[in-house]
Amino acid sequence: MNRTPGGSRGAEPTIPYQVSRRTSRDPARVLADIASLQVPGMEVVARGSTHLVLAPERPSRYGAGRAVALGAAITLGVLVAAAASVPLIALLPAALLPGVPLLLRQEPRLGVGVLDDPDAGDTVVTVAGDMWSALAVALHSYLSSLPSPRTIDAGTAPAPAPDPAAS
Repeated sequence: MNRTPGGSRGAEPTIPYQVSRRTSRDPARVLADIASLQVPGMEVVARGSTHLVLAPERPSRYGAGRAVALGAAITLGVLVAAAASVPLIALLPAALLPGVPLLLRQEPRLGVGVLDDPDAGDTVVTVAGDMWSALAVALHSYLSSLPSPRTIDAGTAPAPAPDPAAS
């Protein structure tokens, strides 16, 4: 089961989510709004000018750094033991075992991409990935409240009208 913020209940199942929507809201504002959603256990793990990656906060202290350190210690221990008895070198693959939990761990991740479509004059918001119920509710509510592409958003300046004298 995927590890999600579930408090004392443990992990809760994830929800696959994929949606694309057009809006008149500025792309930078959409990313800022989504990053600032108040969802328990949510963390922005990657951010770019056109995307966000959301994931649960990391309650586990066991990560790649600890797995590598433990693997190095096992390697060193096996090499020292192999100096006393050569057949013990067969235990060297045991140094890979600390990485197994990291390979088996499945955490929900949600990618949000926002692009400006200059031809249509609106913004395309695409969301895809796995998420937990609290994030699903908050994100679906936000996406539903976005202004339609034909509506001028109060936070977005309207495009200047063409000057008939310039033609």
